Amino acid sequence: MDHLFFDLVDEIVNFLPRSDVETIARVARRSSRLEFWSAAAEDHLENRFLLDVRVYVEKALIKKELPKVFLSAKKTLPNGLEEDWNFTRWRYAWIRDVSVETERGQEFFDFKESHLDQVVRCVSLPVEPGPRGSLHVFHNHTKRPRKVIAVTWAILLNTQRGFAVVDLEHSKRDPPEFFENYVMMSISRGRYLRELRTRRYLRELRTSGIVTQIKLASTLTPLFGIRYETPLSLEVPIFPPLEQGEVEEMIETWLKSDGRLNDISIFCVNYYWEGDSPPKHEFLMERPNLGYLVHPTKRTTLTISDRMISVEQFRPWHLRVDFAWIDSVITRWRQGDGTRLGWGEWHFFVAFQSEEDWLQLEEKYGPCEHKFSRRLSIAHPRNTVRLEVTKKDHMFEVSVRAIVFTHLEMEMVTNDWKTGSGDVLPNGSTQMEVRFVGSKSSIHSYMHPNNGRCLTVQSCDSGLAIFSISPLDPEEIEDWNLALLFEQP
Repeated sequence: MDHLFFDLVDEIVNFLPRSDVETIARVARRSSRLEFWSAAAEDHLENRFLLDVRVYVEKALIKKELPKVFLSAKKTLPNGLEEDWNFTRWRYAWIRDVSVETERGQEFFDFKESHLDQVVRCVSLPVEPGPRGSLHVFHNHTKRPRKVIAVTWAILLNTQRGFAVVDLEHSKRDPPEFFENYVMMSISRGRYLRELRTRRYLRELRTSGIVTQIKLASTLTPLFGIRYETPLSLEVPIFPPLEQGEVEEMIETWLKSDGRLNDISIFCVNYYWEGDSPPKHEFLMERPNLGYLVHPTKRTTLTISDRMISVEQFRPWHLRVDFAWIDSVITRWRQGDGTRLGWGEWHFFVAFQSEEDWLQLEEKYGPCEHKFSRRLSIAHPRNTVRLEVTKKDHMFEVSVRAIVFTHLEMEMVTNDWKTGSGDVLPNGSTQMEVRFVGSKSSIHSYMHPNNGRCLTVQSCDSGLAIFSISPLDPEEIEDWNLALLFEQP
């Protein structure tokens, strides 16, 4: 690599993303034989800049004329601010965001009429990989002329791959084959893709009665055998619904993988179960049309519903559990602060191995709230929450529920704190969250009469109230509020 001419080295560096250029610069500094590589890398690191490009396509006033094209290209400065790009130094320009629109927005004054050739040259610049890069296509009016739609597709098909987010809100007049091919291309070639949405098209298919064959299964199946470094979320219209054999291929591809976490979610799949679960595989059914299949390695779980197929991290409740397991969960919950059940969750569904497990649970923590119901309510010893175990469909829901306070009960908590030691609240802690009846947002503070502590009660519009105790250190208070200190009006 050290024998290449500078022009060739510079041409190679010109097509590399910034992270790779930084690596080249770091390595090349250590060797005098890589002088050309070092010079080219430093040059691009110093001069390269990002562009946010927005395009607006408007129909012509005269029917036979081509649509007008307006362009806004903003250059990102080192301080994070933006300025209009003067269309110079093209070799250093990389795309961050692209937006193609067919309806004027509030920022239309930023656009300037341009030629289609210049617009295509702008959007075809290389895309800087990163979590923010996005491509948006907004056909907000379904009755746009076909010429306008054709121009937007001419622009769209010239964009590079590499966007992290692709959002396609397109028109019913889009050529179906264009849309299908572009979506499949974005998925299969999108190494940095994190999110792809085509929700508007799906809604239009439903409401208009247009039946369009969107076959993406062959593109989606390999994704279940590939490990992604970042979560991948796809919201794509698959119409008609996925067939049983197509789902089976996805399952088999995932089962043959190493089972490591590949956080992928595919929405709008429109899959309908045939029977209790897909043949060949025993799913744990949470409810009709939603089930879990655990990987043999127990690293991940495949979740399939009528609207989604996803791979998520394995949790113990993805398999059937017994009384000993659920009893240990409840014990740990009672020993903790009561806000979470474990694993960062406040609720999940479980299926017992046998009816005997439920009977043992009812015997220890029962009886049920009502004679003919299957709902256990377990109080927390120190917090204003309870744990509910409720029978729902095929499984039991285990969830933490807040006890709802009235305003009178909230005043009683404050009065009990003032008449007590003032060190802790009823839950044994210096902070407590409760739900209350009402939606008025307010903040009240109270001084304890016997020690230097303050109780703050903050009520939020969402119906959540937070009690918190804090010490009063005279040296830390710059401006004493005597009215608060002595509780004077």
